[in-house]
Amino acid sequence: MDPTEVPTQRNAEPLGPVFVSGRQHSGNSVITKILMQAEGCLGFIGDNGYWEHRNLINKIQDPVARADRAVRAMRFKENPDLGESVRNHLPEWIGRNQTADAREIYVEAMRHCVEVSGKRFWLQKATSYIFYADQILDAFPGSRIVYLMRNPYDLCASLKRRHARNQRNGDFLWGTLVGWRKGVRIAETVQNKHPGRFKIFKYEDVVSKPDQSLPELFRFVGYEYRDHYANVPRVNTSDNPADWSGSKLGQDAGGGLTGFRINYYDSTLTEAEKRAADMLTPRDLVERWYPDLPHFQRKTRMRANAGAMATLGIGGVRFVLGQFGRYKKVSYKGRYIIERSLHRIRS
Repeated sequence: MDPTEVPTQRNAEPLGPVFVSGRQHSGNSVITKILMQAEGCLGFIGDNGYWEHRNLINKIQDPVARADRAVRAMRFKENPDLGESVRNHLPEWIGRNQTADAREIYVEAMRHCVEVSGKRFWLQKATSYIFYADQILDAFPGSRIVYLMRNPYDLCASLKRRHARNQRNGDFLWGTLVGWRKGVRIAETVQNKHPGRFKIFKYEDVVSKPDQSLPELFRFVGYEYRDHYANVPRVNTSDNPADWSGSKLGQDAGGGLTGFRINYYDSTLTEAEKRAADMLTPRDLVERWYPDLPHFQRKTRMRANAGAMATLGIGGVRFVLGQFGRYKKVSYKGRYIIERSLHRIRS
C-alpha cells in the first residue's frame, strides 16, 4: 500500500452501534432514515424495546428458550427476513454459549445481521432507551445515543391529529408532557455525564437548518455525510403513521426536509388545551429550550384557565384508562409492565 494513501472508511474498524431515542413523534423516524443511508450502515427503523425485556430474558434458565424469547423481543417488524435468519442462527450459537445473557445474545444477533447483509455497523431506533441510557452506554462499548427533542406542544398536536385520524378520544396531554419532561431532564443529565457519546439534537434545527445540523449529527455518530442524504421523504407522520418508506405520500410530496411542521400546535390545539399543557410543563424547562413559542407572547384569557382544568380532568381519566388497556397483547405482560413502570418512575 502506498504510504501516502489515506485509508478509507471501509478500512476502518467497525463503529459501535448508534441508538436514536426521543419522545414519540419527535422526528426519530426521519433521523433514522437519514442516518441509515450512510455507507456500511444497517439501519433498523422499527422501534425497538429490547432492553426493557432484558431482565425477564435473563431469568429464563433454558438457553434455547432464552434465545427464542430474545428474538421475539427484537421484533424485526420491518425486516422479517433478517429476523428469520437470526432465528435460524441462534440455536446453534446458544448451544455453544449456554450462559449467554440478553446483552450477549443481542450483540450476536446484530453481528449476524451485519454479516449476512454485507454491512459494517448497525443503527437502531429505540425511543424508550432514554430510560436506559447509562446502561446502554456501559453495555455497548463505542456506542452513541442521539436524543431527538421536539417542542412539547407540537408533540401534543401531533398525537391529537393521530387520535382524530383513528377516531379515538385518547389522551394527548398527560402522557406526552409528563414523558417529555422526564425524558429531557434525563437527557440533560446524561449529556453532561457522557458528552462524547450522548447528544441532544433539536428536531426544529434538523428540519429548518439541515445544512448545519446534519453534518454535525453525522460527525457525532462517526458516519460520513453526503449532501443527498437530506433528500428523504417524510416518514411516520400523523397523517401516515408507521409509514417508514414515505410511500403513502404520493408523487407530489417531493423530498428533502421540507413541509415538516414547526409550531403548528398554535393552530391545532385550542386555547384551553394550550393552557392545560402550560400547567403540565415546567416553564423553566420549556423556556430553556423553546423561549420563543408563539403563545408565550399572548395573554391567557380567564375562560381558557377554566377550560384547561376540565381538559386536564378528562385527559387524566383517558390517560389512566389507556394505560390499563395498553399491553393486553404483550408477552409476560404482568411482570413486564410492573418492571417497566417501576424503572421509569425511578429514572
